Amino acid sequence: MDGLRVPLSSITAEGFSVDSEIAGEHVQPPEVEDLVLVRARVWGVLTRAGARYLFRGHILGVFAFACDRCLEPAQASFETEVAWTFAQSDDAGLRHDAEASPAVHDEDDGIEEDGADDDTDIIVCHGGQIDLAPALWEEALLALPSKLLCRSDCAGLCTQCGANLNIAPCACSRAEEIEDNKGNKGFAGLADLFPDLCQDHVEEDERASTKEKDQ
Repeated sequence: MDGLRVPLSSITAEGFSVDSEIAGEHVQPPEVEDLVLVRARVWGVLTRAGARYLFRGHILGVFAFACDRCLEPAQASFETEVAWTFAQSDDAGLRHDAEASPAVHDEDDGIEEDGADDDTDIIVCHGGQIDLAPALWEEALLALPSKLLCRSDCAGLCTQCGANLNIAPCACSRAEEIEDNKGNKGFAGLADLFPDLCQDHVEEDERASTKEKDQ
């Protein structure tokens, strides 16, 4: 975990290089149970810009989860470029409860630095150090797709018997297909509704066929 905690005193004018690979348990909040960060890596450079500290780099990692369709165990990897801005909680104009967890503040917090983007979100740091873990976790979640699947063409589970359709079609699927074929008769059902009309068409076709033969 130390690789994600950087003392502010270590960030010199040349910057501070970060390259840390850690187990996901050191990043993931304990209350999150349905999604598991297996491992993660973050690398980049921390630099100082006035009262702010800027991190630019990349993160990558692997999540383990149950597929949203078939519920089977699966994994998904992510990789994304990041840019984070940090500021100490006691900086002038930064309103933050020191007892609260790291939070994000926007330009309304009043921190102004030349050359800094006023729209940049500010991540509060405490205790004379920057903790990259909360920012890493948030970016990892944003990098995941909204639908977590074991594969893009996952067939899911049968809605009737719960069988995994990725393995093989279940009996319910075959029975439903047979039933659909029986019910899909097109215009054949009209014969039952209008028997006289259908009989007239048959007789007309027979007369036409006989006339063609005579010719």
